[in-house]
Amino acid sequence: MAEKLSADVFFIRYRYHHHSLYSGYDQICNYLGSTLELPGWLDFAGNTVLRLPAKMLARKADVFCYGRKDVVLEAYAAYHIWRHRRKVYHFVYAEKSFRYIRVLGKGRDNILVGSFHHAPHQYPVMVRHTDHFKRLKHAVVLSTLQIPFLETILGKGNVSFIPHGVITDVFKPPDTRVPGPLRCLFVGYHMRDFKNLPRIVDGILDQHRGVEIHLVSKNPVCKTLGEKDRVFQYDRLSDDEYLAMLQKSDLLILPLLGSTFVTTVLESLSCGVPIVASEGGISDYIDRSSGELVPVGDTDTFIHVCTNILGNDSKRHAMSAAARQRALHFSWYSVAEKLKELYQKLL
Repeated sequence: MAEKLSADVFFIRYRYHHHSLYSGYDQICNYLGSTLELPGWLDFAGNTVLRLPAKMLARKADVFCYGRKDVVLEAYAAYHIWRHRRKVYHFVYAEKSFRYIRVLGKGRDNILVGSFHHAPHQYPVMVRHTDHFKRLKHAVVLSTLQIPFLETILGKGNVSFIPHGVITDVFKPPDTRVPGPLRCLFVGYHMRDFKNLPRIVDGILDQHRGVEIHLVSKNPVCKTLGEKDRVFQYDRLSDDEYLAMLQKSDLLILPLLGSTFVTTVLESLSCGVPIVASEGGISDYIDRSSGELVPVGDTDTFIHVCTNILGNDSKRHAMSAAARQRALHFSWYSVAEKLKELYQKLL
């Protein structure tokens, strides 16, 4: 495990409610440094006397998902930065949590780092203004596709690709597999290609009479598809149900409109589930031994690749073993070591 640099690194953490207990980029906070926690009195003030001004500042920020609680946490982070020197402050979701902090800590040699998650084409909607990111010393991106765009803001040499991680001790292949029909799994909502998903589902069902397709998504398209024979739809699963679903699957199918990183990708690989997905940032995580990437919108190729894997037991088993080995390169321990090297370099 990476050495805890608790005296030198502080995380400004955010956790999305839809992530399972063991999912989400904020898991890195458990492996390095310390996490800034709001004092009880400030949390109370944020829900009472500061509620209205915080809401006004959040609205003025013109950043999708930046809310009043983010304003309060960022204000506390600013105070913490002002009180310390020669520390690293890492905003784990920079697009969401970093907005109003100016050049605080100047003269105290504090380093501000942000991790970025959005694809460049999403910024006009998600983050309309980017000048405030220039106050960061360094950006960490989850896909090499993000580097050119972030370098236009922070400059060359100030952006590093350090991948997302996965808890390989939790997401792992089952000890035994219960015999049954082959299962394809689709998970998620954001940036999924729901326009072409029905054709892909129909194509797989037509080619393989015994295959089941399980859709974990609240999207109406998935609800409609769930009415078909051998198709099962779920709005959401508990953490244990989600893990069991991964471990019972034979192939993850992910038609996407684009991507930087997709949480289910690493969690599937770690459970030994090969992947067929649309091209994008996830190409940094999937190699030819563990999955196949298809051009966005190319449904014919997508169906052909899926049916080829499903119809070839030896190939599918080999890809399953390779998927697990591939995931081990992205354990949070490995990611933490890479981040530690970056922090030490910046300090």
